[in-house]
Formats: sequence, structure tokens, C-alpha cells
Amino acid sequence: MCVVDSSFLGMEKACAQINGCIMNRCLLDEQGVRGSDFPRIFLRRAMSLEKQRTYEFGHFRLESGERRLFRDGQPVPLTPKLFDTLQLLVENRGHVIEKTEFFERLWPGIHVDEANLARNISDLRKMLRNGDGGESYIETVPKRGYRFLAALRQETADVTREEPLDILPNPVEVRPRSVRREVLGVICSSVAIAASLGLWFGWLPPRNGEPPVRSLAILPFRSLQPQSGDEFLELGIPDTLNTRLSALSQITVRPTAAVMRYAGSAEPLAAGREQRVDAVIVGTLQNTGEVVRVSVRLLRVADGKVLWAGTFDEKLAGVLALEDALADRLARALTTRLSEADLKILARRSTGNPEAHRLYLQGRYFWNRRTTEGFQKALDAFQQAVAADPAFALAYTGLADTWVFLGERSGSPRERAAKARAAAERALENDPHLAEAHATLGLIAWNHDLDWSRAEREFRLAIQLNPNYPTAHHWLGEFLAYMGRFEDAAAEMSRARELDPLSAIIATDTGTLHFFAREYDRTIEWCQKALDLDPNFFPARIWRAYALMKKAMYAEAMEENRRARAIEQGWVAVPQTALIQATWGQTALARAALRELEQRARTEYVSPINFFMACIALDKDKAFTWLERAYEERAPGLSSLGHNPVVDPLRSDPRFRVWLTRLDLSDKQ
Repeated sequence: MCVVDSSFLGMEKACAQINGCIMNRCLLDEQGVRGSDFPRIFLRRAMSLEKQRTYEFGHFRLESGERRLFRDGQPVPLTPKLFDTLQLLVENRGHVIEKTEFFERLWPGIHVDEANLARNISDLRKMLRNGDGGESYIETVPKRGYRFLAALRQETADVTREEPLDILPNPVEVRPRSVRREVLGVICSSVAIAASLGLWFGWLPPRNGEPPVRSLAILPFRSLQPQSGDEFLELGIPDTLNTRLSALSQITVRPTAAVMRYAGSAEPLAAGREQRVDAVIVGTLQNTGEVVRVSVRLLRVADGKVLWAGTFDEKLAGVLALEDALADRLARALTTRLSEADLKILARRSTGNPEAHRLYLQGRYFWNRRTTEGFQKALDAFQQAVAADPAFALAYTGLADTWVFLGERSGSPRERAAKARAAAERALENDPHLAEAHATLGLIAWNHDLDWSRAEREFRLAIQLNPNYPTAHHWLGEFLAYMGRFEDAAAEMSRARELDPLSAIIATDTGTLHFFAREYDRTIEWCQKALDLDPNFFPARIWRAYALMKKAMYAEAMEENRRARAIEQGWVAVPQTALIQATWGQTALARAALRELEQRARTEYVSPINFFMACIALDKDKAFTWLERAYEERAPGLSSLGHNPVVDPLRSDPRFRVWLTRLDLSDKQ
């Protein structure tokens, strides 16, 4: 492979100790080091000495210099923001840190809402609690901030790190020189070697404290030869880079589904601003017979500056090797150092079959539409993908996700759940550390097994394996809302939106969270944000209609329901029609909607949970009959009974309280 690589990233410690080294003239004289040879020694020392403060508390050890946390000697993966939050708390042990100080230190110059801070604190508490038997380390000081309580053992040391920087000629015989000439030689040589190293390794010293890249969008690549048949490469290479780079703890990468809309876009910086990222990766493809040339640039969104650029030539048969090299170069350009775990992540391949990869991307595109037609098309694409590559773990996860959602719309939920579980487990056989598969198992445990503890455990394991997987945070946030844990739910939803700010489903389910908390105006607001992204997004119409109904705005609720039914032509929105009409007092129209649902059930599957919802305000006895059948089938939706305002008309009925106990939801009120 031929690689032409030029980079423009910052050098972290270019000349930090020049003054002290120059003034130590006696040491230089004693060692007989002349000015022209000093840069070699200076660079070794200036780049390898640092203060490392170590804090120990309970089973934990925090190393500030290395930015690492250990539990009983084992590394604990933390995102940069989580580490910064913990370090700020630990270094101010026993003192209240005001919320404003957190914002100034963690998000300087950026306006963020308090949910971001609440999420960080919630994540840290869970991580520390899991490691230390339930002991609480972080205290909430109401209306002010937080305080770290644990007893600390602290030590400070100079840590020496030898780096292989001997790229200059070997030193020649030394001769004493005058101090003045030596100092001048030190300064000039140090500056020269710093610049030379920048050109050699592809980076230059930072200017004016330029911030590192923390968030990134990898846009679809553009072919320089239209109709060249490179559609797979245009989406496949960026998706491969996305999969690998998103698993690095230092970088937040927007998911592929969020950036597919920019295919063919000539305004990458505008796309980056819309995605709210620090930088974007753009690329072009040129196919010259058997060889494909890929040119890639890393652009800073704020000013369009090129932070890194590279050109790669590779035979078409070696595209996977090209992807390996490109992922490695970008990772090194984006991060100051790569751990062994990071290197393993970069070496992972999801599939070696281009056609399987193309089908997987197609499946995810249709799956994200969240309609029955979309799920059916996704199912077909994922099945073809696993047929093309039976070892393609991500494709099995897509298959599992589709079976889960189809279980609400067609066929027996038990049968669909069994197929989903088998596909997710097959994915883990192929890749035991796949976060997406564990998130899907959490979804199955939540919606079908009614196993709340296992559901949360699987979601959190998925997040531990890939903290930057937005769907895991999204599903965990939705699950926590159903369990009535609204503060924790808001923190997870905030993280999901941070990772994927233009996701219509995440915006909608943020509205769902507020709906369960009885904040109906916020539900309407968030659903409208989803509809601004996609006016035909079916779930947003449904939840907006529910919120309008709870505000007694029945005509507006029916209009939203009508629009939902225009998008989803089947029976899915009909139960809501019956519920709104019955709540409005239009009993005849509600019964007509119920008859329509019964008629559709003669020719296609209708989940009993939908009959239950249709009967809530129309016939309570029938509602409880359908609830029993829904439980027998393990129909998705049962977990919502604890806090869903839709079922409020039943809460005073003793039979409903029995059901809450039966579903293990009575203590979640």
C-alpha cells in the first residue's frame, strides 16, 4: 500500500522546560554537552517528566497524570468527561463544588443544561457503587452542587518516561563552549528540532491552546467518477471507520444513521455544525482500474482548518487493509495516545464481505424509519446480509432488533422474541464484546421476559463495552422512565442526544420520558422537535397525540392521530383512535374504532395490548380481560403500566393494583 500522510495536530509539550534546562549551565558543563547536541537530551527530558498525583479511596486508585482509574488493580473505562468530573470531585474532597464551577471547568464557553452534569454524577455513582459494595462517595448538596466524601490517600511523584526520539545523528565529540553561545544554540536548536519533529510525525505545536477534537462526524465519501459503482465504498468505508473510532473512549462519533443524509453534500462544515461536532471527516474516491485512491481530510468545524490529511492507494481486493490503515492513522491523529485496548478495537473487522456490509447499511436505514414497512424491508436486508456472511455479528444484531419491533406488529410476540434472542446470541458467538448485541438482549429482557434487573444489567454492560453507543443510552433511558426513575432516565437520554443530536426517535422518547413524568407540554415540545427532523415520523405523532389528549385538547389530539394513521396505513394507530374518542366522550365513534380493530384482527395479528389500550376508557372489564391475554403472550408494553398516564383511569380499581404486584411494578410507583 502506498500512503501519503500529512498532519497538522498539536505537539503537547513542545518547549515546556526550556528555561529551567538553559539556566542549569553547570550541569551542562559537567556533562560536556555542547549546544548543538542539547536538543536530543532536552526533548527526552522535556517530554518524559511529569507530575503524577495518585489518589486512593476504597478499592479505587486514580492516577491524574495518566488519566486512569483502577478498581482492585483492574482498569475502569471512563469517558474523558467522566474522568474530569471525578478528578474535580476528588481533588476538592470534603468541599462543595458548585454547579457553576462544574460547568466552567468541564464545558468552558459552552452552554449545556444541568442534565449533562446529572448524567455524569449518576454514571460515577453507579460505577463507584458497583465497585465498593453500595458505599456512597458523592453527596448531593441541594440547589448547590456536589461533595466528595471518601477518605483519600494521596501521593505525588515525578514519573519518567523514555520515548524513542533518537532520530538525530549520533553525538560527536563534545567541547566546552561559552555560556552565551551555548544558550543561543540551545534555543535555536530546540525550536528547530520541535519544528522538525512536527513535520516528521505529521503534527505541529498547538496555537493559542487549541482544544482537542472530542466529537466527530464521518460523512459519506464522494466518488469523483459518478456511476462508477462505488456506492458501497462511499458508505461502507465511513461506516467501518465509525464502528472502530466510536469505540475509542476519547472520541464521540455520530452514528452512521445520523450522517447518511449528507451523502453528496458539498457543505461539510454546515453538516458538522448541524451535527454539533468539533470536526468532520470527508473523503473522495477515485477508481482507476484495479486500484482505488481514497483521499481523506479531517476538518475543524469552527474554522475549516485541515487538522489531518492523507491519501491511500490500494487494490480493490484490498479495501479491508485500506480501512485498517485509515482507521489507525485517524485514531492516532485524533488522540494523544492509544492504549492496548484501543489498538485491539482498531484491529477488529465487522465483516470481510462488501456485499454483506452494504446490505447491513441498507437494513439499518429502513429499520430507523420505525414503520411496519420499514421493519419488513430491514428484515429482508439483514437476512441477506447474514446469508452473505454467516460470521457478521452486527448483521445478526440488526436482525434481532427487527424481530423485537416486529413482535409488536405481526405474529406472536413469544415467537418473535425467541427469534430475536437467538439472533443476538449468535452475534455474541461471533463477537463476545459486541455492545449492540447486549443492548438488544436488554431490550428483550425488558419487553418480553419482564426481567427488570437483567434488562438494566444488559443495557449497562453494553454501555461499558461501548460508552459511545447512543442506542444503549437511549434504551436504558426509556427503560428507567418506565420504572419511574426519571432523574436517571433524563441523564441517559441527555447522553443519547449528545451522541446523536439529530435522532428523531431519541427526541421522541425524550418526550415519552416527560409524558410519564406528567409533563405534557415538554412532551409536545420534544415530539415537535422530532417532527421538525422528519414530518412523517410516526412515533412522534402518536406520543404528541397522547399528550394533547391528557391536556383535554381532544380535537388537536385526533388531528395528530389522523396524521399518524396516514403515515402508518395498518391498524397500529387505531387503538389510540378509540382511546381518544372514548376519553372525549364520543362513545359511538370509539366503539366504531374498536370494531375496526376487531375486524383487522380476523386477517392479521393484533397484539392484545392494543385491545387493552383501546378499552381503557370504553370498557374496563374488557380491558382487564385483554390485559390477561397480553400477559400470557408477553406482549410488549406491559412494563409501561407502572407510570403510563394513559392507564390512569384504571389505577383506582383493585384489580389494577393486583396487576402491578404481579408484574413487580408495585414498588416502582
